[in-house]
Amino acid sequence: MVFNRRHFLQGVGAATGLAAISGIVRPSSAQANIMMAPHPEMITGQVPGVYRTKVGPIQVTAILDGGMKFDPSLFPKTTQAEVVAAQTAAFQAPGPVQAYLNTFVIQTPAKLILVDSGYGGNGGETVGRLVSNLKAAGYSPAAFTDIYLTHAHPDHVGGLVDAEGQMVFPSAQIRINAAELQFWYDDAARDGGPEAMKPAFAAARKALDPYKKSNRIMVVQGGQDLGEGLSTLDLAGHTPGHMGFRISSENEQLLIWGDIIHAPVLQFAHPEWNIAFDIDAAKAAEARSKILAEAATDRVRIAGMHLVFPAFGHVETAGTGYCFIPQIWEI
Repeated sequence: MVFNRRHFLQGVGAATGLAAISGIVRPSSAQANIMMAPHPEMITGQVPGVYRTKVGPIQVTAILDGGMKFDPSLFPKTTQAEVVAAQTAAFQAPGPVQAYLNTFVIQTPAKLILVDSGYGGNGGETVGRLVSNLKAAGYSPAAFTDIYLTHAHPDHVGGLVDAEGQMVFPSAQIRINAAELQFWYDDAARDGGPEAMKPAFAAARKALDPYKKSNRIMVVQGGQDLGEGLSTLDLAGHTPGHMGFRISSENEQLLIWGDIIHAPVLQFAHPEWNIAFDIDAAKAAEARSKILAEAATDRVRIAGMHLVFPAFGHVETAGTGYCFIPQIWEI
C-alpha cells in the first residue's frame, strides 16, 4: 500500500494523527510506565540471513553464509591511506575491510539450484551458517537438484561436505567450469605454485571428492545455455574457470557474478584494485572492468558473493569508476 496524508489520517484517526504531527500527543501514565520499564535482558544477534526476490517467475533467494574481513594488505595496488579514506567516506571504521559471504538459491519449475556452498565449518565463527539459514528459509539440503559453482575457492565449496567429509547435498549434481575442475586437480599446478596456495588445493579436493567419486560432477563452459533461462558467463581471472550465472526471464535479467568484487568499499570505485587471491591479476581486473561496464550500460541487476547482504542491486558509473545501488527491499 502506498501511504499518503489521507491514508495516514484514516489509519490513526484524524485528531490523533494531527496531534502526533504537531508533537503534542502525550502517553497515558500506564503507557509511560511501560515505556520507562527496563527490558529484563538484551536481545542480541540478527534474524536468519534470508531474502527472496524474483526474475520473472523464477524465485531467487539470497542465503547468508556469514561475514568476513580482509586485511588491507590483501589489496596490493592500494595504500593504507587510500583504504582509510575509502572507509571513512563510506562511514566505516578504519581497519580490516568488511565483506560478506552470500550464496543464492534459484528455484525453477524443474530444479532447485544452489549457487556456491559457503565455507561450511572451515572458515571460523562468523561463517558457516548456510545450512541453518537454508532450513530457516524452508529448504532441505537433500532437496537440491543442482549446485552451480562460480569457482572452487574454500569459501565457495567448503559447505559441500560436513566435518566427516560426507556430502551435505546428496541428491545434487555439481556443475563447474571444466578449466576450474582441471586446475584444482592438477598436481603440477599445486606443486609449482606458491606454498600458501596448497591448502586451497587440499580444501577444493576435499569438498569435491565425494561428488566426483559418485559421478555427480558435470563440467560446463562459459557461455553455455543451462536451460530454463539460465546460462553461464566466462569471468576467468580470479581463478582459471571463474564463472558467473545469468538468469533471464520475461525481459528481466539477474547476473550472479561470483567474486568480481571482494571489497565493495574499494573495488567499485577502483576496478583495477586486485585482491591477492586473484590467480591472474591482469585477467581478473579485465573481467571486473568488463562486467561492471556491461552492468552499468545495460542496467542489468546483479548479485555478488561478497556484496553487502542481501547483495542484489545495480551498478552505476561514478567518476572514473562505479558505485553500487542496492535493490530496494521488497515487501
